[in-house]
Amino acid sequence: MLKINLNEILSNDQTVSTKVLNHPNWINNRIIKVENEIIQIEFKNEYLKLLLTVGDTINIKLEHNKIEFIIRGFVENVIFSTLPIVIVRVSDIITHHNIRNFIRSNINLLCKIVPTTEEFKIQGITTDISEGGISMISYADFNVKDSVIVEIITSQNDILKFKGNIKRLEAKVNSHIQYGIEIVEIDNENKTILNKILANAENNM
Repeated sequence: MLKINLNEILSNDQTVSTKVLNHPNWINNRIIKVENEIIQIEFKNEYLKLLLTVGDTINIKLEHNKIEFIIRGFVENVIFSTLPIVIVRVSDIITHHNIRNFIRSNINLLCKIVPTTEEFKIQGITTDISEGGISMISYADFNVKDSVIVEIITSQNDILKFKGNIKRLEAKVNSHIQYGIEIVEIDNENKTILNKILANAENNM
């Protein structure tokens, strides 16, 4: 039996971040129904190509009262309609206090990273963006405290550009590495583009 009542932290029509095992990115999806240890989630079409099957592991991430919850479960059933509805049976819930200074939005955009000591550009994909920095996944090999120039191509084909420092790194599956990059220098024009990205993400939730 779960130590936390799911209905106390989740509600119908709520947007949460979900990640399928071995998939590098968190993707926002909508809760349809919560009942006891079962969560029904309407999944976006990005997951159709993953060919979800019964037994696959899924993580669900959300924040409630400044506590971040990682809900772990497995696929019990998949109902195919306009968008697939995935039935998840929850097996575990992990919590920790969110001590970050900025609220993060789960946004997947193409980005290019340029080490300040080099001229070549390395591609990556953002996994979340906030006023204070980004998380991204790449095959690139950086070290903590490295200084980089980041360029992010938005859905409106704007280019967000800022100088940042590598704050953390974490090994991922399939040779991917996830990096946390802190914004240390950004001009007013790019700050406006950043605010637009975050506003669009909030409106789409």
